[in-house]
Amino acid sequence: MDLVDVTGNPLADALKVNSNFVTVAAAIAAIPTSPAGGSVPGFLDVKDFGAVGDGITDDTVAILAGYEAACLVKGTLLFPSGTYVCSGLDMGGAPHRGCTLQGAAYDGRGNGYLSSRILLAPGANRNLFKLLPGDAPHQIFRNLVLDGNAVNQTANEYIVKSEDDTTPSVYPYGFHMEFVHFTNGRGGGLYLGKRRGWNYLNNVIGYMNGVGNAGHGIYVDTYDVTMNHVNIGNSYGYNLYLASTSQLEANATNLYYGQLGGMYIGAGVTDMAFTNGSIDRNLRFGIQSAKNTSTTYLGARTFMGTRFLGNSSIGDGQFPDVMVPTGDKDFIFTGCSFMGADTANRSAFAIQFADTTGSVKIGPCKFAPAASFRWGITSAPSQVITDNRIS
Repeated sequence: MDLVDVTGNPLADALKVNSNFVTVAAAIAAIPTSPAGGSVPGFLDVKDFGAVGDGITDDTVAILAGYEAACLVKGTLLFPSGTYVCSGLDMGGAPHRGCTLQGAAYDGRGNGYLSSRILLAPGANRNLFKLLPGDAPHQIFRNLVLDGNAVNQTANEYIVKSEDDTTPSVYPYGFHMEFVHFTNGRGGGLYLGKRRGWNYLNNVIGYMNGVGNAGHGIYVDTYDVTMNHVNIGNSYGYNLYLASTSQLEANATNLYYGQLGGMYIGAGVTDMAFTNGSIDRNLRFGIQSAKNTSTTYLGARTFMGTRFLGNSSIGDGQFPDVMVPTGDKDFIFTGCSFMGADTANRSAFAIQFADTTGSVKIGPCKFAPAASFRWGITSAPSQVITDNRIS
């Protein structure tokens, strides 16, 4: 049996790993088949393939060899505590379904400690991980810090990117991330390209991304995304940029300190639900949006139990929590709290309309203080279906 790369071509019979050579046969032989000697079936250690994890040595070839070997058994490639320098890895294709990259265990104390970091090599100028089209494998990342090393790059690339794959009758998944931090992406954090299968983000943190070009924390241009306990902050663009999606489910997701805003909702967003989260202290908009342009699928942009606090922290509060575009009637707010901007001279509005053609539906929400609650146009009552408490 030969190892193959993501294009289906055989790897060289000898892979140079640092100063050693690891043969294909040796890589296959390293795959545990029984729990003898403390090993667990299907779990491989990247250091067995020559990785060093010292933050200096380029471990790319060792990571590639371990990834290919783990894919052969639909297994897990383990990254013990350390910093693994990688020049970038392309993933995907039918031979690579069901492979997991996993770091040292999350400590579970809520302090965000993860001790396994994969660092983009200086001057790599590409994505750290790229999921290629072609019956892609629902790639899983767990217990890892993914570091884009922005200060040592010149190309504005996202740390992790899934490329578009809309092959008919094929449902390629995107990424599945659990207890993952992604940071220092020069072009942005995560880029979810258009795929028919789901992307899952669970207990994920992203921060300090997009420094090179006002890029975004997470860029979504795909069909289906589930986000649970996700925190995205300090992005140089928007924390969450939704170019298009037919179904976004975000629960307990928090967006904070985005330089352009907390969230952008594009014209291609046909249905989304954002529940039990917060959009706080973003420098400009809480939410900026464009009207849904779909003529066949008219869903809703629903926010439930969401807190809006301290947005428009620059410009003397001139940016609203929510900007409703011309003609848009898809926003629904229920159980939300609009707490005002952190400025004594708030000139923005909790909800602001581009003109009189847009409207929103609002269930019981709280706006406080009353002095900071304004609709943005004089005819607001005719544009709002409301049952609210202002205090």
